[in-house]
Amino acid sequence: APVRAIEIKLSQGAKPGLGGMLPGAKVSAEIARIRGIEQGVDCLSPARHLAFGNEDSLLDFVEAVAQETGLPVGIKSAVGDLSFWHYLAVLMQSRNRGVDFITIDGGEGGTGAAPPVFADSVALPFRLGFSRVYSIFAEAGLTDDVYFVGSGKLGLIENAAVAFALGVDSVNVAREAMMAIGCIQSQKCHTDRCPTGVATQDPWLAHGLEPISKG
Repeated sequence: APVRAIEIKLSQGAKPGLGGMLPGAKVSAEIARIRGIEQGVDCLSPARHLAFGNEDSLLDFVEAVAQETGLPVGIKSAVGDLSFWHYLAVLMQSRNRGVDFITIDGGEGGTGAAPPVFADSVALPFRLGFSRVYSIFAEAGLTDDVYFVGSGKLGLIENAAVAFALGVDSVNVAREAMMAIGCIQSQKCHTDRCPTGVATQDPWLAHGLEPISKG
């Protein structure tokens, strides 16, 4: 499918501040070639971006990417200290620069690999984090200019309804979609040995995944 938008990930609700870690078991020959890394070796992605270091340079980067691609460009982040969001709103309000969308990821969100203390205890829950960020942009008069996305166990109808009531324009859904095509929550995502083929790079195991027959 064609790329519809570009999201710059600043942090993730399940592991804010840690960057990413792709276990070596999942670094296949194809992934190693595409990412320029060694096959079968853990790939650690830094938590910080080299292209920017503060809110001002972030917006410069967003505008550069948008101009180069012609696509909507947004950011994804968990919520902790609010000073970042206050200053981002001030910059967007005072200059002709800004993100097209903001994805707020609640601390409830899941991931294939994260230390339990981060997954369980770091980042604000979605309802609290989103409402605080949305209020900042509402006070700045920017909510009509930014598309808001909610993320973090919002696939259940009652959770999605609350998210829309708080102000999101759409919600991300992962867990429920995975379960719909066969995930049995065996908690082996990080081992590359997913028994149903949903979260694995192993071709033999992946043959067990039949999304069409799952309806």
